[in-house]
Amino acid sequence: MEKVSKWLKSKSFLKLIMISVAVLAPIFYSLSFIKSVWNPYAGAKNLPIAVVKIKLSNITERL
Repeated sequence: MEKVSKWLKSKSFLKLIMISVAVLAPIFYSLSFIKSVWNPYAGAKNLPIAVVKIKLSNITERL
């Protein structure tokens, strides 16, 4: 028990935590970013679409 509490208070444990955070933080950030842009067309089926037809003959008559 003393060895464990001594090790937790030591600088090596602090270094281990700092290194693991420095390695895992960018990994988690990149995974969340990749997940957000993985399928950009997934919500496209819910978008409203409008079709506009413009006759060129009407435009040229006004000019």
